[in-house]
Amino acid sequence: MYGYVLPLKSKIRQQDYILFRAFYCGMCKTTGALFGQWARYTVNYDTAFMAALVSDCLDFPEEIDKRACIGHPFSRTPMVLRNELLEKLSCANVILAYYKVLDDVTDGSRKASVALKIMKKAYDKAKTMLPGADEIVRDGYDRLRRMEQNNEKTLDRVCDCFATLLKNLFALLLGDKANEPVLSLAYNIGKFVYIADALDDIDEDAADGNYNVFIAAMGEYESRAAFVGKHRAQLEFIFASTVNKAIAAFNDMSFTQSYSLLENIIYYGLRDETEKLLSAEKKLPRPKI
Repeated sequence: MYGYVLPLKSKIRQQDYILFRAFYCGMCKTTGALFGQWARYTVNYDTAFMAALVSDCLDFPEEIDKRACIGHPFSRTPMVLRNELLEKLSCANVILAYYKVLDDVTDGSRKASVALKIMKKAYDKAKTMLPGADEIVRDGYDRLRRMEQNNEKTLDRVCDCFATLLKNLFALLLGDKANEPVLSLAYNIGKFVYIADALDDIDEDAADGNYNVFIAAMGEYESRAAFVGKHRAQLEFIFASTVNKAIAAFNDMSFTQSYSLLENIIYYGLRDETEKLLSAEKKLPRPKI
C-alpha cells in the first residue's frame, strides 16, 4: 500500500502508540525474515493498520516482546512476534508492492524497472505462500489500467478498482470472519488510499503525462495550488464522503483488542491526512510517527 492510513499522534494514547509501532515493527521483522532485508522497505503505516485491523477481527492471540531491530541498533523495540497471521499479511504486502512498482514501470519509470527485478523472487514466493492473493491484486490493477487507458472520467468507477481489490484481499485474509461492516471499511479505506495517492502525485502525473483521476474528472491542470484552489469544495466532499463511509462501517463493527487505536486512525488520522493533502504545495514527505 502507500502510507496514508495512520494515527493522529497528538490524539493517540501512549499504549495505542506502542501497539501501532509494535504491529509496524512486527511486520517489518517478519517481512525481512521471509523475503530478505530489502523487502522491509515495502512496509509502511498502511501495512501496520491492516495488521491491527485483521488481527482484531480474527481475535488473533498476538504476542508482543522487546527484540533487537536493525533500525534501532542500540535499543530493544516492542514488536508483535512473527506468527502465521503476520506471515500472510507480509505476503499480501509484498504482492501489493510488486504490482504498485509494476504500475510505475508501465508509466515509464526506469527506477521502478530495476526495483521490479529485485522484487520478483519475493513476489513469486509470496503468491505461493498466500494462494488467491495474486489473482485479487492482479485483477484490480488490470481493471485500473484499462480505466486509465480509456481516460475514464467517472471518479467512482476508477476508485472502485483499488477499493474492490482491498475489500477482496480482506475477505481472503479473514475467511469466515469477514462480514459486511469490515468489508465496507476495507472498501472505503481502499478508496481513500487511491484518491490520496492521486492527489499527492498530481504534479508528477501532470508533468509526465500520466493518467490522474482528478485531472481526468475535473479538467485542465496548471499547478497543484491552482487546481486545489479551484476545486477545493469538490475535493473536500470526495474525501469527506469516503471518510464518513469508513466511519459508518467502523461504528457497525465489534472489536476485541485494538478499538481505541483503530478509532484514532479512522476518526482522526484519515481527516488529518486529508487536510495535509489539501493544504500541501507539493508531494507529502514520507510520514513518520
